[in-house]
Amino acid sequence: MPTLSWDKTKPVEDGLYISGDLRANFAAMEYFQPRNCLLDPLTLIWAGGDSTFPTHYNASGGGSPTYTRISATHLKVGPYSLSITPGTGAANVNQNILDVGDFDTDLRGEYFSAGAWVKSSSASDARIRIWDGLGGSEGYSSYHTGGGAFEWLSVTRRLDGSTADRVVYAMETTAAIGYFSGSTVIAGPIAPQQFIPGMQVIGSAHFPLFGDLDDHSTTANGFYYPGRPGRVEFTQLVTETGPTGQALIVDVNTWDGSAWTTMYSTKPQIAAAAIAGGAAPDGTYARRCLRELSGATLSAGTGMRIDLDQVGSSESGEDLTIDVRILQFQRPWEALNAAAGGYDSVR
Repeated sequence: MPTLSWDKTKPVEDGLYISGDLRANFAAMEYFQPRNCLLDPLTLIWAGGDSTFPTHYNASGGGSPTYTRISATHLKVGPYSLSITPGTGAANVNQNILDVGDFDTDLRGEYFSAGAWVKSSSASDARIRIWDGLGGSEGYSSYHTGGGAFEWLSVTRRLDGSTADRVVYAMETTAAIGYFSGSTVIAGPIAPQQFIPGMQVIGSAHFPLFGDLDDHSTTANGFYYPGRPGRVEFTQLVTETGPTGQALIVDVNTWDGSAWTTMYSTKPQIAAAAIAGGAAPDGTYARRCLRELSGATLSAGTGMRIDLDQVGSSESGEDLTIDVRILQFQRPWEALNAAAGGYDSVR
């Protein structure tokens, strides 16, 4: 199958043989959006902290490269971008779309395409890549021009027809800092023309505390160990009988690698004489981010704990429901991922 390139100037807008309907249909095709195969394409989840790579990704490079969550400048799509500063030689942040052991051989010989907004002040330095385990120059986009503004770079790669064993997307710099935003990976030979949102869902971790709340301990009233990375968006509290005398206060903590640490500066509460309340996390960003637990080792973000910091002083409150709402990502290829949990194997 030949590689297809997209030229939005054809068919021309005016001419003897041009139908208005044809031009309109052709233009509409440009905005047809297949599914983005990346998990967390906007790099929202950073359970390891702001000075590392995002949770759904891996990284490589010699000479201690650095990776940073950017939240104030150098932004293009979404609230954050990723910066990569190489050490010795090239450095990259990458994500396995399909991995060794999960790879469907029916996809060998097929095309994958990628695009991303890239910013650099150094010519011939920053670019993106699609890799199938075998390398090859055809897997690279063009370099950023070095003009200091965001440029959309894209690449299409045909997987090796006999021995391809994975599909990997990478963002790469070789000598100077580069910024990356809005990464998009799709199946097919036409490279994406713009950012395509990822597949996402917001679910809840549910913690019921029955009876009088002063009968419950102040710490460790519930634990959650996620099966995939996520970011806490909100904590909702509801009681059957509300507190009186003073507010009921709940804390939500994540494991920071050595201790349970709150994700809140102002904790969720139900005011005295009320029956419901809640709050969005406003503490250290990494503490509101979760990493999947698969196996025996706890690392930063792999656990969440619920504490009951304060109950009502006259009436403690009764039958409390705590719902922690979590944003998580999924991709079209999860059914092909063979390791425990599926999504864990692609990191």
